[in-house]
Amino acid sequence: MHNRGGFTLVELMLVLSLTLVLASIGFLFHPPTLNSDAEIRLLASTFKKARMKAYALKEKQTVDVSDRDVYVYDTHDDCHLRLPHGYHFLTDHTFSYNAAGHIKKPKTLVLQAPHRHYRFVFQLGSGTFYVQ
Repeated sequence: MHNRGGFTLVELMLVLSLTLVLASIGFLFHPPTLNSDAEIRLLASTFKKARMKAYALKEKQTVDVSDRDVYVYDTHDDCHLRLPHGYHFLTDHTFSYNAAGHIKKPKTLVLQAPHRHYRFVFQLGSGTFYVQ
C-alpha cells in the first residue's frame, strides 16, 4: 500500500462544503452594511430627488422623517427609505417642497450614525441643504 500524503477529492469537497455553510451562516447574522458616507449620500439623494420632482412636476412633495424612516410622497406615488440599525433621526420632522422646489421654513435634521452626528441643514426658501 502506498501512502502519497495528500488529500482525496472527497475530503477536499467535504472541507469546502463545510466552509461554505459556515460562511453563509455568518452572512445571515452579520449582513454587509453601507458605511456612513454611503448612507449620507443615499439620504442626500433622496432629499434632492424630492426637490427635483416637485420642480419638474410642478407638484408638492411631502417629506416625513421619523426615527429610522424617511417617506416622500405626493398625489401619485410614495417612496420609503428605511435606515439600517445604528442610524436614526433624533427628531421627527415633516416638510414640503412646493411646485418651485422651495420650502417654507428652515429645517435642521439631526441624524445619529454609529460614530457621529450628521446635520442636514435646509435653507429657507430655496430648499437647498448641506450636511455638517
